[in-house]
Amino acid sequence: MAPTDDVAGEPDASYSISLAPVPGLPSWVELSETPVRVVVVDSPAAACEDLEVLATVDRGPGAGTLGTIVIQSPHRDTSVSIAAPYLVRPTGQYPLATHLVPEQLPLRETADGFEQTVRLRWWGGDLRLAVEAPGCEPVQVVCDRFACDVEE
Repeated sequence: MAPTDDVAGEPDASYSISLAPVPGLPSWVELSETPVRVVVVDSPAAACEDLEVLATVDRGPGAGTLGTIVIQSPHRDTSVSIAAPYLVRPTGQYPLATHLVPEQLPLRETADGFEQTVRLRWWGGDLRLAVEAPGCEPVQVVCDRFACDVEE
């Protein structure tokens, strides 16, 4: 349990942490007895409405579908999960592994977060992404061969 400030009931700004062995640790694991001081830095959550996702399907050379997803987020802990389509083989064989090829993933830090442009090529169905900043509902992106739909 974290110590609290006697006056305000708020957690202190720093904590001491020590490690204790648990049963079953390998004999080669050694735990340091040196105390560690952790300082808590205030990191306010980004406003959910400041998370922007733009998605388009490009007509370009090559096979498959090429999409561009631009993510602008004021929160550095924003995560992206991707559900790519499976390419199903004929005659009842097992599906192939997910067919998704990242073509560009440039990441640019901004004054209050980051901007990332993700270019992906995929085959065999709709591409689904979920972009989520901590404490916010995920932004859902669904792209087919012709267009992308962003559901905030």
